[in-house]
Amino acid sequence: MIALYELMSDLPTVPTMSPGDIWSILSKVANRGFSAAISTSSICSDENHTHYRPFLGAMTNADLLSSDVAAAGPDSVIALSTVEECWPSDATICPACHVSEPHRITSPLPHAQEFAAAWRESVSRQSPASFDVLKSYASNMFPQLVFSDSAWSHLGSLEGAVYENLRALLHHLAVLNDYVVEIWSKFDSTVDRQAALGSRGITASPESPNTRRNTDAMSERDFQFGSTVQRCEWHTKIRPDANRVHFAVVEGKAYVGGIVGHLTT
Repeated sequence: MIALYELMSDLPTVPTMSPGDIWSILSKVANRGFSAAISTSSICSDENHTHYRPFLGAMTNADLLSSDVAAAGPDSVIALSTVEECWPSDATICPACHVSEPHRITSPLPHAQEFAAAWRESVSRQSPASFDVLKSYASNMFPQLVFSDSAWSHLGSLEGAVYENLRALLHHLAVLNDYVVEIWSKFDSTVDRQAALGSRGITASPESPNTRRNTDAMSERDFQFGSTVQRCEWHTKIRPDANRVHFAVVEGKAYVGGIVGHLTT
């Protein structure tokens, strides 16, 4: 499937065939041997026909789409990668299909926030029992974040139940990935930045004046990112008294220095 995706991303030039014909052939190859294991579709056919418009091919493409994704099951996370022309309206999913709302990806996959959101939802539904999943799929779930060399080294210092910390950390990193650069470019004051992050469901702040006066304590906020060092004194608070995600926004990039129980204050 990876090889097939790479081929579809850069279709070969065939003088006697149009790109649409090549796509048609490839779709048949991809579908070969792949049949629905259940009859319940994982997305709503009515909603599909109402809002989906094929950019290439016939309107019956909507039927093929509904049939193909049926094998995933009604509780699956579906990511549909299409061009913008396939979804001319901002559709809302009918109540019966809310659990299986598809993520519509119309921007290039390596940079798509929609793609990252689909990864996060998929991981969340799997209810992982360890932090290894977050670490392993960080580049897929949080493509806009740059993690330090030691960002994942102190997860054992987090206080509380692993399951609760996992879900909270997933949310905190998602907010940083999706919004923190935009917030920093829009607001200059600490209060406004805190309010903007708070509206997204996370509490965050820079270090206090007392901590800033403590040279040794501030040195703990310096994190190695390859050959460079970034001071990450801003931190989100997973719990009021512990569990911090230290980060910095520098020149339009979001850096995550450390995920720790608590640093010296």
